[in-house]
Amino acid sequence: MNLSKSFNLTPLFSKLIYLNKINISLKEEKILKKEIKKLKLKKIKNSISMSENIEILKIDKLNFLKNKLMEEVENYTKNILKYKNNFIITTSWTTNTKINESSKSHIHTNSMLSGVFYVECDEEVDAISFTNFNRSGWSLKPKEYNIYNSSKYTFPVRKNLLILFPSETVHTVEEHETEKERISIAFNFIPTGLIGERDSTLKIT
Repeated sequence: MNLSKSFNLTPLFSKLIYLNKINISLKEEKILKKEIKKLKLKKIKNSISMSENIEILKIDKLNFLKNKLMEEVENYTKNILKYKNNFIITTSWTTNTKINESSKSHIHTNSMLSGVFYVECDEEVDAISFTNFNRSGWSLKPKEYNIYNSSKYTFPVRKNLLILFPSETVHTVEEHETEKERISIAFNFIPTGLIGERDSTLKIT
């Protein structure tokens, strides 16, 4: 079959998942792990554990991490998505996942963007999955899966990896298969300044 080489593909209305590895020094890593160990955890029913503190990035000793994360958020929102508004962190917490634990599919409400930063993980098996529930009613089996035909897409995770995504994107913490505990920091963002226009205008300061 002869196909024209001049065709174009446009991933219209796609959900943009941003991944980047953050540079963390050994000194910073030591501080980060020390502060995480101080946090009290609460077990989520039939799932993982999370910190009782949901504003951990307000801890003074973690300012270095907050600043690094905000640099990535600015790159994602201003240089890629081309938004004019600045963004602020609303909530931030740790998630601790032990062997055989996982988290059900969920979204993050009352936020526009969300992120996960991996402090510890098993790079051989750990992953996060995103699911598209706004798909067609047709169920065809492709000869090869890609971002255009998949209803679920899984990313392997690495230590110091940051993932940013729209908060309404359905995601799942895959089952943890090894004894090494997976520790991550999750956080939510909202835009600030003037939003919308005319009778739908909102100002967040």
